Amino acid sequence: GQVRCINRAACQLLDINEKQTTGQFVHKLFSLSDTITNCEVNVEESFLKGANTQSEAIFTLKRRTGEKIPVGLTHALGIIEGIKGVSHIFILRDRTVEETALQQISRAQNLFQNIVTHLHEAILVLDSHGHVVIANQTFYNTFKTKPDLVLGHELSEIHHGAWRIPDLQSLIRLALSKGVRIQEYELKWDFPNPIGTKLLKVNITPLTPVESDKPYIMVAIEDITLIKQAITELDKTKSRYEKITNIMSDYAFEVELTPDGQFKPIWSSKRYTDTFGALNPQGFKPEQLYPVHPEDAEIFTSHLRQCLNGNESTSEFRVITRSGQVQYIRSVIAPVKDPTTAQVTTLLGAAQDITEQKNSELHLKHLILAFKAIRNVNQTITQVSDKKELLKSVCRTLVETKGYTASTIILTDADGWITGVFEWGLQKKCQSPLENYIGQKVPEFLLKVIYSGELFISSRQARANCPFTANLEGTVIIAPLQYKGQRFGALVVSLLDEYASNPEEHNLVRELANDIAFALHNIEVQEREKKAVEALQVRERQLREFFNNAAVGFYRTTPSGQILMVNSTLVNMLGFASPEELMGRNVRDLYPNPKLREKFLQEVERTGVLKAYENTWGRKDGKTINVIESTIAVRDETGKTIYYEGAAIDITPLKKAQVEIARLANFPELLPLPVFEIEESGTILYANPKAKELALQLGMHDPKELLPNDYELIVKKCLQTNTPSINHRSERAGRIIAWGFYPIPKLGTTHCYGLEITEDVRLRKALEIAQRLEAVGQLAAGVAHDFNNLLTVIQMGTTAILTAENLSHDSQQMLHEVIEATERGANLTRQLLTFARRTHKQPRYLNLNDVVANLLKMLQRVIPENISINLQTTPNIPPIYADLGMIEQVITNLITNARDAMPSGGTITISLKAENVEPDRAKAFGVEPGRYVKLSVADTGIGI
Repeated sequence: GQVRCINRAACQLLDINEKQTTGQFVHKLFSLSDTITNCEVNVEESFLKGANTQSEAIFTLKRRTGEKIPVGLTHALGIIEGIKGVSHIFILRDRTVEETALQQISRAQNLFQNIVTHLHEAILVLDSHGHVVIANQTFYNTFKTKPDLVLGHELSEIHHGAWRIPDLQSLIRLALSKGVRIQEYELKWDFPNPIGTKLLKVNITPLTPVESDKPYIMVAIEDITLIKQAITELDKTKSRYEKITNIMSDYAFEVELTPDGQFKPIWSSKRYTDTFGALNPQGFKPEQLYPVHPEDAEIFTSHLRQCLNGNESTSEFRVITRSGQVQYIRSVIAPVKDPTTAQVTTLLGAAQDITEQKNSELHLKHLILAFKAIRNVNQTITQVSDKKELLKSVCRTLVETKGYTASTIILTDADGWITGVFEWGLQKKCQSPLENYIGQKVPEFLLKVIYSGELFISSRQARANCPFTANLEGTVIIAPLQYKGQRFGALVVSLLDEYASNPEEHNLVRELANDIAFALHNIEVQEREKKAVEALQVRERQLREFFNNAAVGFYRTTPSGQILMVNSTLVNMLGFASPEELMGRNVRDLYPNPKLREKFLQEVERTGVLKAYENTWGRKDGKTINVIESTIAVRDETGKTIYYEGAAIDITPLKKAQVEIARLANFPELLPLPVFEIEESGTILYANPKAKELALQLGMHDPKELLPNDYELIVKKCLQTNTPSINHRSERAGRIIAWGFYPIPKLGTTHCYGLEITEDVRLRKALEIAQRLEAVGQLAAGVAHDFNNLLTVIQMGTTAILTAENLSHDSQQMLHEVIEATERGANLTRQLLTFARRTHKQPRYLNLNDVVANLLKMLQRVIPENISINLQTTPNIPPIYADLGMIEQVITNLITNARDAMPSGGTITISLKAENVEPDRAKAFGVEPGRYVKLSVADTGIGI
């Protein structure tokens, strides 16, 4: 049992030194435990019995570091050159990669179990005997049952026999015995309460587990589209993992570290060289060990750093092969140290191509995200009815679930013009707003996709000129939006290139486009129905408004006279307050004479229809109205009248108008003024008797000779401008006639009315003479007033000179003559003032205290010194309403008379006060009773 030789790989696997193993017993070199397979190998017994076991047993190897790794052990007997006797040969193989693959398969199985458990459809998995081995939570929740009533039972015994459905049992037997897949089978079954009657859509899918050849079936109730796709992907993933366990494809190398920090190749596998190229035998930089993808450079640098620090390292990253392909590899690099210096001198590396595994994982993840996106989209479709909000939400959902990098929905009309653009993840890549393309023609290649009805996988070159696809990264899939031959536009999604070639991805996009098109179709149907309902409501409202607001009264009555329906016009026509009040009456009560009702019924029953029938009705207030009514008798299948429907128009105003027209027709005939009706051409259509009579009086043969000479031009202008023209005259035989022309546009004629104004012209001339005389009187009044003031000064001055002494008799005689002349002039001015003031007064409110005070200032110069003036006023006397000039003249006359009454001098007393005039005194003065201001002038003279 002593070790004769051991190779380097075995030492590395066992983590021991080759020199220390020679001569050691083999069972002391390593410890094997925890048998993984059923093939056991006892090393001690193999030596004793000399067994030669060629099969491989798998054990867990406990290394000195405590690490446990799976190893394969194969034992054989053989003769080795240079060694005497029979030797026991033990071959060890690292099973880490295979075990990892098996673990990944296990994880995939667990993932399948979780998918089934969490799907929103009810799922059952049955074994070959028809027993339920898996049921998801949705099944329990939907059908109100528990695991202990389901698992391990046949389908017919689930939940105390509630699932004893003959059709379903037949399908399951067919599926188990024949391996037949059942798709979209619908059945109806009455479950016990509280479940009730259910309509089930059943899909049955046979399943064959990896570890067994016995059939299983999966029963999906409702819709298992998404689950079926997930199961298909899981089967592919399992197949890949099985191939990984059977086929090992490693990249291996050994490099030496040079003092200058570079690597020098010692050995590399053929596949490494074929894939990445030969390493430079002169040396190369560490980062050139693998052609690492630029995005994973930092991962690889950290991986190398750990190895150079003396630690074994495992890492996953992407590399670029000589052909330009991108691969995922799992790299393991172990450092080899110098025993004496403990410095890393060599690196041993091996790598596994895990591209397919990675892509599968990423694709599975992408599919799950895509399933989630479609589920969310379907939920949105059922919850959102507004088109714009729905399409925005769909685009956002497809991108935010990480299923796609960008999503766009372009809506078009039947002629290929863009009517709407909705996107998520595209606008930031475009230079101009996508809304700007609304109203433009759809790009040619996109239009072809829409009309083809087929899915289109777009290359970069094909979509370069399309604003909706040119800036998108990765692969673009375009799906037309169609439903039952109706085209709505296109769905555009972009995704990573590695997902674009999968047919399942195409099916998902196609299904998604169909769901969106179906939603758009439903929205359009709903919008059409809504518009139709709204139009019907508008039409109904219009008819109701027409019925209630029509100028015609509508009614429906029975033959017995019961009023069934009336509109507001009829209610107002008959003077009632409301339709209800009128409908409470009988039609017979609305006829002032019952015979009118009887005659109406006879006529309508005889003919079935009455048109423009004149009748007389009675209003609520007792008045009668004249109506024209049209009525139809509505009869049943036997010919019996059910009710009458009719419409009535109140023609009472028309009747009155006819009387008025007849009366007005006689007006121009009897009018004592000339009247004409003239066409635009100037033709006289009518001349009344007065016009003819006046023409004969003036010796004229034709009445139109009375008109102005230019009457034809006047008529044309009136009709063209639709404006009356007046103040026209004609003078015939010394008689003057004034004319007015009034257009009647509807008749195309002009009415002309004449008025003889000969006497008016004479009176107007007389009035002008009177007005001129009035002006002369006003002028004379002004002159008289000023002249009177001059005479007063002259008279007072002359009187003052007469008082002087030593005047000769002749002088005194001359002065007396001057005074007499002034008196005659004063009388003359009084006469002029009297004439003028008949028509010239300017009354206003005056304070008599102020008027007297101001006037005395002027009169002081003409009052002799031997006469004193005593003014007695009362404060706050009320104002008077009078002409200032007249008041001043009155006061001046009174003071002048008082002065003349005192040639020897004396006192003039002027008093002002307010008094109440009683009715008796007011009557004596000829005024109204009330409060007045009293002005008194008294003197001490002998009188005049």
